[in-house]
Amino acid sequence: MPVNPGRLVQVDDEQLNPGVRDYSVKLRFRTSRAFGNVIQKGQSGAKGGCFKVLCRRTADRVVMTIDGSKTRRAFDPTGNISNDVRLTIGGKLHCNQITTGCDYFDGDIDRVVIKAGG
Repeated sequence: MPVNPGRLVQVDDEQLNPGVRDYSVKLRFRTSRAFGNVIQKGQSGAKGGCFKVLCRRTADRVVMTIDGSKTRRAFDPTGNISNDVRLTIGGKLHCNQITTGCDYFDGDIDRVVIKAGG
């Protein structure tokens, strides 16, 4: 699929940089595919860190929950997440489909809530 930033919802707000604070990302979606970025802030390997999971982060862990069941846990600090990249919903913003895939989401997203605290 060619690069198409018009497929993405982009949000540019300093408050979406959680730094080292606890935060949670909650959303409702449906898809028939097991691939694609649903929501992302920053990109892997880029200065300022990134997140791209349905998650709850605290100082010492990240927990991902799907349909009310915990599916993944990591018990390592995630570090500081603060960058000037827009939050994107539906794929990656900085991609070229050659060296960096756009990982477009294929499905429906109903609601996204990002909040400080666990």
